[in-house]
Amino acid sequence: MRGGFLAAVSAAILAAAVFIGVSQATSAPGSDSVDFPPNLPVSALPVVALSAEQQTQFNNLLTADTSAQFGITSDSYAHARLLTTTSAGPLYAIPGTNGQCLVLWPAASCGDIGLGEASVALYIPNPAGDYLVGGGILASSSASASVVGNDGSRTGATPIPGGFTISESQAVVPGPNVTTEVD
Repeated sequence: MRGGFLAAVSAAILAAAVFIGVSQATSAPGSDSVDFPPNLPVSALPVVALSAEQQTQFNNLLTADTSAQFGITSDSYAHARLLTTTSAGPLYAIPGTNGQCLVLWPAASCGDIGLGEASVALYIPNPAGDYLVGGGILASSSASASVVGNDGSRTGATPIPGGFTISESQAVVPGPNVTTEVD
């Protein structure tokens, strides 16, 4: 029992050390804030307060390498936005100094709209496992998104403030070749 407790405490300390190290290593010089660029529609959504537990879970999910690549810092979590709530849970948008990440527990997706990507999207199976749910952020509020299924069929995503979403009612079947197209 005591050994298990010490292992859990050691793992928590290590996770916190990694989180702090990544946070300090990826902050932009002279910058004390990480937020979405004002030209991205998601920036207009209200900031949500993530619990310390959520921040740790998201940080562990993204990994140190991904956090470093996209500039996700502890300040990023202070500027998170709730994009939508799906049947699988809330879909959060997290800003970084080098891109953006989406988290729909237990999955994450990152990209950089600033480097010409038209969207960053994340889809996971619904609780029943038969259809995908999720959404994404777009570079422009005038853009629209479609989800292309494994069979090549296109399903128009539902526009929402800050991006788009899909739900079970759109009947997108999970599979390895599901993609997003932006018009």
